[in-house]
Amino acid sequence: MAERLTTFGSAASLFVRGLTDDELSRSARFEPAGADLTAEQVIQTVLIHHVQEHFDSIRTVTA
Repeated sequence: MAERLTTFGSAASLFVRGLTDDELSRSARFEPAGADLTAEQVIQTVLIHHVQEHFDSIRTVTA
């Protein structure tokens, strides 16, 4: 599992770093949020905060 997180995390990081300001500011409907979000907002909400919540939950359970 840790290997997959490292692999996919690295790939996601490379992808996000390659986005231009114009691409980050584009918006589209994001149904889980029930709103239009920019790519930057999706990155912050899903790739950062949502994943962090899972890590926090795992730490709590394994502590």
